[in-house]
Amino acid sequence: MIDALAISKKLKESGFTPQQAEAQAELWSDLVESELATKRDLKDLDIKLSQVEANLKRDIKELDLKISQVEANLRRDIKELELKNEKGHSDARTAMWQVGLGLAAFTIGGFGLLIRLFAHP
Repeated sequence: MIDALAISKKLKESGFTPQQAEAQAELWSDLVESELATKRDLKDLDIKLSQVEANLKRDIKELDLKISQVEANLRRDIKELELKNEKGHSDARTAMWQVGLGLAAFTIGGFGLLIRLFAHP
């Protein structure tokens, strides 16, 4: 707070009339007081900042949870893709063996037929 009486006294000592000194002191007092924060203003601000801090902490916890969920989903999806990839390779290997065995059987059967045809006159 500003001491309007002290300001008025100094202005009078400097040559201002009592009316001028009082008007100046009152003006400065009103101006300074309107711009200064009171203890109540600071308390209100502290309460608001505490609320903002609590909200931010809550939001951060919610985001951490969502990030953990996304991470878990990604890990599950990656594992599923790895399993599908392994199964796909396994299915491809099985199909290649089946084709190979089929060709081998066809070839052996074809040679067997040729041998029978040419073995009997």
